[in-house]
Amino acid sequence: MKIMSKEKIECIRQIAETAGLLSQQLSNFANLLENEITQSTESSIKTKSVEEVSPKSSVPTKDDCTKYETAYYGAPSGSGFEESSQLQSTSVKCLYVIQKTSETTALFYPIPEKLSRFKMNPNPLFHIVCDSVGGILNANSLEFTEEDYGTLEYENGYWKVTKKCTVFCN
Repeated sequence: MKIMSKEKIECIRQIAETAGLLSQQLSNFANLLENEITQSTESSIKTKSVEEVSPKSSVPTKDDCTKYETAYYGAPSGSGFEESSQLQSTSVKCLYVIQKTSETTALFYPIPEKLSRFKMNPNPLFHIVCDSVGGILNANSLEFTEEDYGTLEYENGYWKVTKKCTVFCN
């Protein structure tokens, strides 16, 4: 076994640090782009149902959403969502819609327009709360119906996934 010199080890550390910084900058750039897209479509998203924004996904209409209290969340925490992480609907960090059906139960689904964010980091942002049919990395759209929504159970400030959302990646 060949032993590496201290210079080579330091060089590897510097490369790793640079890669980490590059990853962070690319993530920041993606967030900026997403922010621009969100701001330009924000008013239309507020007045249209998600189905109108993403034609093939069957997401509840504006009238359907009035049946439940609707909340918006970003990245999942473990196999669910921390209540303290609830976001404003206009936040660029929103990734999921949660519709309460009672004080302790809710339905949830991913926001189809956030596909690029899910593709950038699918394991912690998508796969821990959603089952995909087809590969998300090559998807051009996310499709699902109300029957495909995931279910959540609330306990001690945490919405735990009791059934993952099924999403068709096309």
